[in-house]
Amino acid sequence: MLKILIPSKNRPAQLRMLLQSMQKFWQHEYPIELYLTWTTPEYKAGFDKVFHEFNKDKRIKWYATRTMKENIDEFWSKSPTELISIITDDCIFYSKCDLHDEILSSVFSKPEVLSFGLRNGKNCEIVDWRKPDAKEDKVLTAYEGINLISWNWKEVQRGHFRVPISLDGGVVRTKDFSRLSQDVERNNYRQLEGCINDYARRFDQFKMFSFKKSCLVNVPANQVVEAGQLSNGERFDYSTNVLNSLLLSDIFIDLDATLEDNKDRLGICVQTELQFRFHVKRKWWEIW
Repeated sequence: MLKILIPSKNRPAQLRMLLQSMQKFWQHEYPIELYLTWTTPEYKAGFDKVFHEFNKDKRIKWYATRTMKENIDEFWSKSPTELISIITDDCIFYSKCDLHDEILSSVFSKPEVLSFGLRNGKNCEIVDWRKPDAKEDKVLTAYEGINLISWNWKEVQRGHFRVPISLDGGVVRTKDFSRLSQDVERNNYRQLEGCINDYARRFDQFKMFSFKKSCLVNVPANQVVEAGQLSNGERFDYSTNVLNSLLLSDIFIDLDATLEDNKDRLGICVQTELQFRFHVKRKWWEIW
C-alpha cells in the first residue's frame, strides 16, 4: 500500500541515524527505496559503510543517482504503490510510529483527505525552534480520536500545520503527488516541497491527518541543498564533511544518547537543531 522514498546526497552519517531510528521506532514491512548521490570518493565510502551495515534489511533497495530529477523519475518508473512517503535524510524518528495499513486505509478512504503527516502532532507548538515564543496558530481539530487528529489545513494561517505535503514524512496518494509535481521545478527537494504545497491550494482536498503526538523530527544541522542554506548550525555546527570523516573513522552518532540529551527539545517543533553525541566502535582486536 505504501512505498517510502529516502533521498540522500553527501550525508551518509545522517542517513545512518535515520535508518537506525526507523528500525527502532517504526516496525513496518513497507518497501524503502534509497537514492544515493555523492560528489567525492569520501562520501561514496561513507555510503558504502552504511550499505554494509544495513544491507541485510530486505525492505531496502539501494540506487545510485546523479540528480534529484533522476531520483523522482526513477521512483515513478518502478510501479509505485497507492501511497508514497518521501523522507529526507536529515530526519529522525524519536518516538513510536504505529502507522500501518488499517490506519492508512481508513484515512485515505475519505476523498477530502490530502495527506497524513508523521512530523505533525498536538505537541508541536512552536513555528521556529530559534524563537520559542513564536507559537503556531491554534489548530482547530475537525476530529480528535484516541490516537489521531485531523484539521482543515487551508484554514491555518501560518506554521507547519498549513503545509499538507511535507518531504519530512508526509504520506500522500501517489496519483496526487504525481499531478502536483508534474509541472514544477525539481532543482532541489525544498524547492519541490514549496511548489507542490502552493499548487495544492487549488485542490479540493482540505483535510490532513496526523497522530496526536508526532513521531518524526527534521534536524537541519547542515547544508540541505547546494542552492541555499536553512538557518542551521546556530548552536551546534556540524558539517557534512566532518560527520562523514568521523563515520569513516568508526566514530558514529549515538542515536540513544542524542535523543536522551535532547529530550526536552524534541517534539515541540517539527524542525529541531540537535547536539549530536558520538561513540567509537571498537575493533575486534581491541576487545581482547
